[in-house]
Amino acid sequence: MTVTFKKVGEKVASKVLQTGGSSVAPKAASAVAPGMMRELKSPRAVSKQEAPMVKPAKEASKVSMMPWKGWVDRLMKEKMDPKTYKGVKDFFYFWPEDPHNLQQAPYPDTRITISADGKETAAFREVAPGSQPAVD
Repeated sequence: MTVTFKKVGEKVASKVLQTGGSSVAPKAASAVAPGMMRELKSPRAVSKQEAPMVKPAKEASKVSMMPWKGWVDRLMKEKMDPKTYKGVKDFFYFWPEDPHNLQQAPYPDTRITISADGKETAAFREVAPGSQPAVD
């Protein structure tokens, strides 16, 4: 008797479709009433049980989750005069005027000036995922 991978795959797929995938993945608590969902006051980690009850934020957080980032730059900026600071920054930094701080993907709230007069800007992402309506 010869069994091919195709036949085995068809049998497995038909079983999964018949059971509705219930044996493959446990059902999440997706039947949460909209009135029970609440928004977090500050960004924090949530547990697996608490996650369905948390209402997504309308926009990305403006509060830095890494306050220590850039501390050397801030220290140099406040201790040196502007001309010396610019010289040191131009010498040590790979690309001192990089608008994305050498990040491959910019932060969600990063706005880049695209006009000569500085009035027109463009953003990497304008709509945060939390601003979309909830999926029923």
